[in-house]
Amino acid sequence: MMLNSSGVDGVHESEAAAQRGGSHHNHHHQHQQRGLKKGPWTAAEDGILMEYVKKHGEGNWNAVQKNSGLARCGKSCRLRWANHLRPNLKKGSLSPRRRASHHRTSR
Repeated sequence: MMLNSSGVDGVHESEAAAQRGGSHHNHHHQHQQRGLKKGPWTAAEDGILMEYVKKHGEGNWNAVQKNSGLARCGKSCRLRWANHLRPNLKKGSLSPRRRASHHRTSR
């Protein structure tokens, strides 16, 4: 058996990764097949996600799409909530004390 540079017989590495189900490209292809939206979130989508979390709580992010009609994957919903929408999210610049702490740990 002759192996190519990717180590897979006659198959390009990206194709082999897609066959294994482990490529980034394959993940996006699955989103397109299921009709999931990518790109920037709208205010309406934010509202749907906030209402869903208010009613059902955090967790089981894959259920958000099924139960709310939001066309986003669970991972996208989790990240949107954690990084932009959760009420206790601290926004703005760091306090001088926090900045000093961050500076010490980032060296």
